[in-house]
Amino acid sequence: MFAQSQFQQSQGQGQQQQGLNQSLMQSQPAPGASVGPGSVIAGPISVQDQVQRVVEAWDPSSPNCAFQHYFYNKVPSDQVMLYQKPPNHSQEKWDAAIAARPDNSSVPVLAVGFSDLQKRAALQEVQVAAYRQRMHEIDKKLDYLTTRHDLHNTVRAAEMKARHEKLVQRTLALAAKIQVLKARGFVLRPDEEMLKKRLEQLNREIDDPAVFGRINEVWARLTVLRDRAQNGGTFATNGSAQGANGTVASRPAPSLDWERDKDQLEKVAHILRGQQKGIAFLSQVLQEDIKEADKVLERN
Repeated sequence: MFAQSQFQQSQGQGQQQQGLNQSLMQSQPAPGASVGPGSVIAGPISVQDQVQRVVEAWDPSSPNCAFQHYFYNKVPSDQVMLYQKPPNHSQEKWDAAIAARPDNSSVPVLAVGFSDLQKRAALQEVQVAAYRQRMHEIDKKLDYLTTRHDLHNTVRAAEMKARHEKLVQRTLALAAKIQVLKARGFVLRPDEEMLKKRLEQLNREIDDPAVFGRINEVWARLTVLRDRAQNGGTFATNGSAQGANGTVASRPAPSLDWERDKDQLEKVAHILRGQQKGIAFLSQVLQEDIKEADKVLERN
């Protein structure tokens, strides 16, 4: 096998030498032929050209810089058309960056050299700090709403439930007396009939599972928002990471839709305010019905 490999290597070298000779024969002018003033004889790249290429590859101001990469900034959809290709950018690279963008609301931004990469990392650190500040604000507001709900709505709901139980007992006693009056041949007056219908309607509304289901739904939303604020994910303190081969790779930051979270939080607060108003109205109605029931009991 060793002899066979040597034979193959020598055969390949012979073929390369033969091809090189043919290329040299083709590149050399024929005997007696004159070389025109516009003719260019291809030759190896000189050392100066190679050094010049290396210098341009490391120079951030050169269009041939090797350290060029397009990042993407997210802008509103109606402002995407305002971002056009800068005059000093390559049209081919710009078109490739436009074709590779993640969505239609992203615009490419060229970073050249390590200085631009450092600036972008600093901007990402500032944005991450703003996200964390916003998360702390949401967490504080959720704590405030939770405390307010525990101190006001939960206590008042328990109080209204206890009063409702007492009112149910009194209503049952009133209904028993009414049945006795019916059995004796007495007919309910119109105001007593209206009071009966109103008490039955209030009893159905209190026992309606949709009311408590709505409260449980609001509480579940508050719990989800609080968990999201506390466990919003780990943000990178730097916008880039350096690999083992020395290349710089961009670390994607998690996208957070803060406007949607704010609207949802305001919606939860609005629902809680509505529930509080409903409890207050229910308390007022119960007090009025208690007074009317007392009048009916005293009258009978």
